[in-house]
Amino acid sequence: MKVVIRYETERVTFNLSEEEARQMGCCVNIDLESIPEDERESKLQEACDEHFNRPDYNNWHKYWRHQGESKAQPDDEGEELESSEPLMSEVADDRIFKKDMIERERKESYEAVCQWIRNILKPGVAEAFIAVKIDKVPIRKYVTENAKPGDDISKLENNLSKKLTRAAEKLAVAYPERSF
Repeated sequence: MKVVIRYETERVTFNLSEEEARQMGCCVNIDLESIPEDERESKLQEACDEHFNRPDYNNWHKYWRHQGESKAQPDDEGEELESSEPLMSEVADDRIFKKDMIERERKESYEAVCQWIRNILKPGVAEAFIAVKIDKVPIRKYVTENAKPGDDISKLENNLSKKLTRAAEKLAVAYPERSF
């Protein structure tokens, strides 16, 4: 008795003995003894299709059905659209289509925060705070870039560190929901 089982995109044919066919019948909940001899193979195949082949195919199809051609339609003039790239509705993460908008919003947010800091703090401290705390420039690098010849770098680092601590406290008073 032959039974065909679908596996992903291929079909595998099994040649079953009578004992193996009875065991397969038990697996798919049919009693082969009560079925006439000439219908056993077709009934077993139908039961296997319903029990094994259909769910596997559906799972395979569920995963692969959106892999392929785009749903893009021709435009008003009847010209074909470029369909090698997916539409926005066809992708799981559409941020790639909104990259410019996301970057613009990030830049506007950054500028708004910097302007708020400049409004609250003194100019020199505000620029240092933005560079060190927001732009993540190390204190030593910021001090060495802004130091005058002959200045003691370690003292400048200490002074800047204290100024930044006081600035963070002042900003925390102005915006208590955020920690700096």
